[in-house]
Amino acid sequence: MYDIKLLKDENIIYIVDNAVLKKGDNPYEITVIITNKRIILLDYPPKTLNYEEDMRIGRGLDYLKKKEEIHSINIEDIKSIIEEKKYNKYILKDTNYFYLFDSENKLKETILKLINKK
Repeated sequence: MYDIKLLKDENIIYIVDNAVLKKGDNPYEITVIITNKRIILLDYPPKTLNYEEDMRIGRGLDYLKKKEEIHSINIEDIKSIIEEKKYNKYILKDTNYFYLFDSENKLKETILKLINKK
């Protein structure tokens, strides 16, 4: 389950649950949702900050964890995508960048289509 709020006129185009974000030298598995306006990165919140969910598991009850938005990037802010050995490097207009990988390379394809539409 995902806990996200879509913007007005925003539609989900593609979801991948096993994308890998590179943080330093460490791979970090996340969920990526691509909409017509943004790339949304999701993960489970840290246990210590997720009081509502922690409270619900009392007395042996099972609960469904919800992935929450950890970051979002406007599609318009992506300047280019460079394919590297394992990860794709997403370069933003403000010269920041991030590395992302999915086994089918659909993230890159989908984002490139959106960038080229504008």
